[in-house]
Amino acid sequence: MKLSVKIEKKLPQFTLDIRMEIDQENISILGPSGSGKSMALKCIAGIEKPDRGKIVLNNRVLSIRSGASICLPSVEE
Repeated sequence: MKLSVKIEKKLPQFTLDIRMEIDQENISILGPSGSGKSMALKCIAGIEKPDRGKIVLNNRVLSIRSGASICLPSVEE
């Protein structure tokens, strides 16, 4: 499984900026309370919409946003 995440989401205290690429690895997301760990996972899962960026899983675009554009729904092949 290959996952590429490059997203931004404005939160009340800061702007969450995630950039990562994962290829056949397990990862852990660590940080203090309120640092955006859950929000990052919600954006990747499609529960929340990032303000900008792109999420790609196994070469399939799950979400892409640029300013006022909308998220693309995942399409079953």
